[in-house]
Amino acid sequence: MTVAKPEDFTTGLEDFSLEDAVIPRLTIVHKDAQWKDSLSGEQFDNVFAIMLGLVKQRVLWHATVDEGDWPMCRSPEHNTGFPNLSDDQPKDKRFPWEKSGFDQKDFPPDENGTIRLPCAGCQLKEWESHPDGKRPYCSEQFTIPVLYVPGDGDMNDWTAYVPAIMTFQKTSLKPLKNYLTSFARSKQAAFQAITQIGLTPQKRGTTDYAVANFRKVGATDQDNHRDYMTNFLSMRDFLTAEPGSREEKEDGVAAPSTNEAKPPAKTVEEQDDKSEDIVEAQVVEDEPEQQAKATSTEAAAEDDDDLPF
Repeated sequence: MTVAKPEDFTTGLEDFSLEDAVIPRLTIVHKDAQWKDSLSGEQFDNVFAIMLGLVKQRVLWHATVDEGDWPMCRSPEHNTGFPNLSDDQPKDKRFPWEKSGFDQKDFPPDENGTIRLPCAGCQLKEWESHPDGKRPYCSEQFTIPVLYVPGDGDMNDWTAYVPAIMTFQKTSLKPLKNYLTSFARSKQAAFQAITQIGLTPQKRGTTDYAVANFRKVGATDQDNHRDYMTNFLSMRDFLTAEPGSREEKEDGVAAPSTNEAKPPAKTVEEQDDKSEDIVEAQVVEDEPEQQAKATSTEAAAEDDDDLPF
């Protein structure tokens, strides 16, 4: 009797494409200085990643984030903001028209109830616009679609890489910008390299946090470069789509439009582990300042008021 080999039969999933997949986020567990796969729950000290490209975004959170909060505004493509005006959010957690410099009467909702604001004219992205008077209220984000394997995996096994999304902001932005500059200057794509992405533990007052670090450790197979570009274009379309125009399949939970934001149901993990970042699936992943405020069991020291992340 001949044993069938994998190449002798189909998987039955030939019609399953990247657009159909639930793409996890690699998030920072700051107290452990580890990466965490939002779907599997696995944690890693570092990962080997093929960085497919860059999507610049913006997000605006209230100065105090509570469980169940959603952003007051979000821009999936860095230029157009979608304010949260949902009745399901407390009035003080909705988009702050009075601080933005916009007049609500000038931005009526379209036939679907969606309001679009030009980020270029918003005062909330400017320095000292935050209630603490020390920084921008709206945070810039660099979102990187990647293919990755855990740091203990074989970085040269191209079949081991799986898709994920990584979002960097605040203190992690500077090292990321420095790293990407070398590719931009040489007019190379970041996916031409294998990048080891680790985390450097830091501490500010009573708060532990971690900052991403990047190191080129190898080159990718040139035969795969066209596929990497195709994957990036597909993931960029997914990430920059307007709220409500698609279902966001993050952590297996559909995220609503930011104009009508409702908190998702808690996962089993969130219900069982109150000690870990309770807002991780609801608040922007690389946001230790907000996580510290939401989960800390002791009052922050005075010098924690202006955390650098």
